[in-house]
Amino acid sequence: MARIYVGGPSGSGKTAACKLVAKKLGISCLTGSEIMMKAANVSSREELGQLPQETKNNLRLTAFEVYYKTTPNLIIDGHFYLTEADVKYFDAYVLVGLDTDSLIRFRNADNSRIRSNSKQDIENEVAQVINRVQEFESEFKVKVLKIENDSSLEGLANKVEGIYSSVMS
Repeated sequence: MARIYVGGPSGSGKTAACKLVAKKLGISCLTGSEIMMKAANVSSREELGQLPQETKNNLRLTAFEVYYKTTPNLIIDGHFYLTEADVKYFDAYVLVGLDTDSLIRFRNADNSRIRSNSKQDIENEVAQVINRVQEFESEFKVKVLKIENDSSLEGLANKVEGIYSSVMS
């Protein structure tokens, strides 16, 4: 049994890499948004965003725990919005890092979602993710493994798979 959490800025390749690993290994892979959309019975991130924050917080507590308890082999990717209740369910935490210019290239190549590609916005988002990770490590006394996306989806997937496999052993 192994569960890992892969986080990083949007557009860093984490979802695509996690889905490749999950398919190859025959395990479950979900994004935090997918779990929340199922729990809220909505079909899009936009609909999810319209819900009051208190509703999302309440849904989150129960929705995530259902997946944690019922899915022994799992990769979840998100943005390090984790709580104390989440921490006990993961065996490893991974931060996918990218330099700003690479992140701009990745986002320009991915038309699946509308998001800002301005250098300043991306630098701010990366800083926010790094801040959340530092707070997460400090508050919950866990270590987040940092990996770089070398601009290759396959390379990133191999790194995630290596971490997953090491947790399984």
